Amino acid sequence: MCGICGLVYDDPARPVEPARLDRMTDILRHRGPDGRGIFRAPGVGLGFRRLAIVDLDTGDQPLANEDASLQLVCNGEIYNAPELRRELMNRGHRFSSRSDVEVILHLYEELGDRCVERLRGMFAFALWDSRQRRLLLVRDRFGIKPLYYARTAEGLLFGSEYKSIIAAGGVPLDVDPHALAELFTVMNVNAPRTMLRAVRSLPSANTLSYRSGRLELTPYWDPTFPPAHRTSQRRAGELAEELRALLSDSVRMHMRSDVEVGAWLSGGLDSTAVARLAIDHRSEPLRTFSLAFEDAAVDEIRRGPLLTDDARLPLRSSIHVCGQEHFDRYPEVLWHGEDPGPSLIDVARKALSDHTARSVKVVLTGEGSDEIFCGYHWYTTDKLTRAASVLPAWLRRYLGTRPGYQQRRLNTARGMIEAPPPGYRRYTVLSSMSSCLEGHPELLSPELRAALAAAPPADTITPPPDFARWQPLAQLQYFDQRHRLASGIVRHLDRGAMAASLETRVPFLDYPLVDWAARLPQTLKVRGRNEKYILRRAMAPLLPTALAARRKYPMTAPAVSWLRAPLAEANAAQLSERALRDKGYFEPRAVLELLARHRGGREDHSHALGVVLGVQTWDELFLRRFDAEEAARAS
Repeated sequence: MCGICGLVYDDPARPVEPARLDRMTDILRHRGPDGRGIFRAPGVGLGFRRLAIVDLDTGDQPLANEDASLQLVCNGEIYNAPELRRELMNRGHRFSSRSDVEVILHLYEELGDRCVERLRGMFAFALWDSRQRRLLLVRDRFGIKPLYYARTAEGLLFGSEYKSIIAAGGVPLDVDPHALAELFTVMNVNAPRTMLRAVRSLPSANTLSYRSGRLELTPYWDPTFPPAHRTSQRRAGELAEELRALLSDSVRMHMRSDVEVGAWLSGGLDSTAVARLAIDHRSEPLRTFSLAFEDAAVDEIRRGPLLTDDARLPLRSSIHVCGQEHFDRYPEVLWHGEDPGPSLIDVARKALSDHTARSVKVVLTGEGSDEIFCGYHWYTTDKLTRAASVLPAWLRRYLGTRPGYQQRRLNTARGMIEAPPPGYRRYTVLSSMSSCLEGHPELLSPELRAALAAAPPADTITPPPDFARWQPLAQLQYFDQRHRLASGIVRHLDRGAMAASLETRVPFLDYPLVDWAARLPQTLKVRGRNEKYILRRAMAPLLPTALAARRKYPMTAPAVSWLRAPLAEANAAQLSERALRDKGYFEPRAVLELLARHRGGREDHSHALGVVLGVQTWDELFLRRFDAEEAARAS
């Protein structure tokens, strides 16, 4: 697990400035404190920061092939590297290290860009082919590892985080209004957008080729689901056993490491299933790390039993309590997270990562299960409201706007109003708890309202041609896997953990398992109002009934209480009248009035205030700070 960066000049003879490449590389030190590597040649430079997990002695990068015509920097893990290595050695390839990512070089020699199709893992890599003077950037199927790029007048810049690209200098620091629109409506900035107009996020399951000033994006994988009329003749019990075997094999492969692997453990089914299966692949007790909150209202640990309560299992558990002092360090959290969001859950994730990194370098997590087994509330909401699509529009609007629905079942109300077909519009309606600033248009400055009106959010992914033939829940799953997963779930997971130099691995996102799950009948994913039915059935023989049947509790942070308590100096400064007026995104009087009402204790405006704080802090960190550094270098 590492940080990578680099640049390619359109002028092939232009030397790469060492100081520029050093800035890009060193700003990623948190992603790789164990080592540093640089490759420079006329017109090209690659930078690397290493977190040593596999091949501790000889796994430094950049890596080269036998004749040094290829240079590689890679962030991630290739879990099927041992099998690929044996195959490639039998074909005559010579390896210079035991690094898992060296197989990429030799696969490229065999298959070219199609080498990515053979990789089973999480990865973002850059491969420089000196013979063709061509840079190849690749991101894994689910976007587990990040990769950003910027096309400039000089050439192409790339990095694991966009602060690395900004550190290179020469990149315009203009806010992308489309990204702001997405942030305020769907609560994530979806790839390829970032908050900066000049910087793009390489979409998951895509390659980028850059040669002689020409940039070409090519998708290599897409989630695929069977037609709605297709059914399975196999019994649920048989499929549950097969799922347990597939998941166990994925966990086994994800535990390949030269350092100890632990696990994050909540009271939920997903992390519990991963930790329970990991026990079977260890000879020593498994270290688990859990997060609790001082605020009991959001503390999942107190809602029921944990796997660690079973004294028969070889576990070494540790629970970390997250409190107000962690929220006080919000600017540090956002510095690592980069794009802001309405949720403050990244504060808690960073706290857990810091605690975990004191004991291990690698943890298994349960992310990805909800996306492949229909674990979110909008899958059941879609089923409940789909029957209403036959009603006249005026009647659906009447039912959906009844006060009881609006207050207690907001998503159900929206699903009632927004009739099928379930395209991106219906997906966003069902999956967003609310627009970040819904009900508070007065918070936005006139300038920001005008920018948002000129840049409404739009889908950045076109579904495949047979999309309309899929089962309704599969259509929702497609957007979950292409939007929410890469631009939200695993992005936040990567940033919080790598800020603490901690590697997180996600066994549910092993692509053979994901492809297998896609072929399941929808009735085995959602049965009645019981989500993830097949996973619960698969794990029932290994878990206590209370854990296998436990309902889903989304991981949340106590934003309500955090924003009612006295704010730390840095957070208070961003919500001051002077800072609000200076940055120009929000109306100072409206924000301060909303903050006062929230602190009064009877109203909850934590969602809107979280957005305001995030945007204000982001502007300070990524516009003003880098503007000042650029000016200092130019003087």
